[in-house]
Amino acid sequence: MEMALLILERHSAEARMPFLLVAEVESADNLPNNTNGIGLLRALRYADQLIGVARDYVAKDPRTLIITAADSDGGSPQVFSPAPSDEDSNASVSGGNPTGSEEDRDFPLDGIRGQGTAPFIAAPDAFGNAHDFAIGYAGPNDVAGGILSRAEGMNASLLGAFFNGQFDSTDVYRLMYLTLFG
Repeated sequence: MEMALLILERHSAEARMPFLLVAEVESADNLPNNTNGIGLLRALRYADQLIGVARDYVAKDPRTLIITAADSDGGSPQVFSPAPSDEDSNASVSGGNPTGSEEDRDFPLDGIRGQGTAPFIAAPDAFGNAHDFAIGYAGPNDVAGGILSRAEGMNASLLGAFFNGQFDSTDVYRLMYLTLFG
């Protein structure tokens, strides 16, 4: 992200034209589609770092818009804390069915090394307590779910003013278009 911004910024200055950068951590979608909890958490960390670099850029050039969006809720990961565990204290299964069908069935939970392994341990909270957790999935597909969009920088206030609550994913394009072309 830092290198892309540096190259685009230099080229933009030479051409005297603005630039558009679309960045994605595709693994944040692909890994939960493959029920890979450790990969998902790493991908989310990378996405957080990428957003941090973009926010630093907005602080330097407030004429920039950052908008976060998603095309789906890949695998619909769910956090279970404390992690349901088996006799060896490994993450086991969760009762219930996250797919919404009336059939009740268990589904496996990911621990730190995949299904049936020790649970993840979160960093200590404000009270110094570290909690264990496991990750479960509604399934291997992209699903509609709690997809959040956030914006910062130029025209960011429009996200909350005009696109608040529920909106179609094409509204992200409308906000980008408005920022680029007025």
